[in-house]
Formats: sequence, structure tokens, C-alpha cells
Amino acid sequence: MVPNLAHCVSCKKCQDEHNPRHLFERDKSILFWHGWHAFRRGLATTLHLLGVQEKDIKAILRHINVGLTMNIYVRSVETSQVAAMDSPSKKFVICNELATSANARPN
Repeated sequence: MVPNLAHCVSCKKCQDEHNPRHLFERDKSILFWHGWHAFRRGLATTLHLLGVQEKDIKAILRHINVGLTMNIYVRSVETSQVAAMDSPSKKFVICNELATSANARPN
């Protein structure tokens, strides 16, 4: 676990700076870090879903061959999962439009 992402729910200090006066309990509202390999897999999968060419994904990840990239790093994603991830982005677009239209109004 990356220490900067592991904060105590009580005192809000990271695990390295935690005072032993009370038991360290990880704040679960902060996402758990799954490591760089998981990040690279997520990046490769997302780029593939966005239509980036396989050779470009291979180059971004600095792999020697496309087979490694496509067989190990790119994961298949169900359409229902893609739809679920699109839902929050649509809400962000609406929020952004409302915020920019509010700023454009004369006082």
C-alpha cells in the first residue's frame, strides 16, 4: 500500500506518521492503490476502448511487441461496464454546462 494513500480515519495522518496512541484504521473513502501494473493495464484497456491503434498503445507502454500488450495488458470490457462508466461522465458534462452558462450570465 502506498503510504500517502493510507490515512488514518481518526487522526487523518498517513501510516508512516501515525501516532500509536490509537489503533491505525485506514480511511476507506480514499481509493486503495493497486500498483503500477494495474495502472498500466487500466491505461492500455482505456486507450484500446478509445480506438487508439495497437501499435501506439505498445509504444506508449514501451513494449517490444504488440502481442504482449494485447494479451497481457488490454482487458476485455463488457458493454454494460462501459455504459456504467459513461453515466458519471454525462453528469460531469451537465455540471460543466451549467457552471459555464451561469458564468456567462450578466449580473
